[in-house]
Amino acid sequence: MNSDSQKNVSSKSLTLDDVFPLQQPSMQADINIFALPFAGGGASIYNRWLQLDNWPDNWCFCPVQLSGRENRIKEVPHKQMDSLIAELVNYIAPYTLPPMGLTGKLYGVQNML
Repeated sequence: MNSDSQKNVSSKSLTLDDVFPLQQPSMQADINIFALPFAGGGASIYNRWLQLDNWPDNWCFCPVQLSGRENRIKEVPHKQMDSLIAELVNYIAPYTLPPMGLTGKLYGVQNML
């Protein structure tokens, strides 16, 4: 893929389904919890978490899909933290009231458990 087509793919208009493919945040939730995957991982690593029965009904657990992974594989991955943060702020900010939580997963820790 040449740089022109990479640029076009990465600049496409994203939907909430692209960024939150497993569960979207909600303005009606008491808390939205945003979950970032480990480096190189995708939102699907949280599938088992979403299947747990002990989530309070009024909480919304939202795994985040980053560019270059799974359903966003055709997009150019972020190489700089500032561009990643800007994208995350763009999609998460509207859901920070009600309160929000942010969590992440470290692959090394996952393998130790």
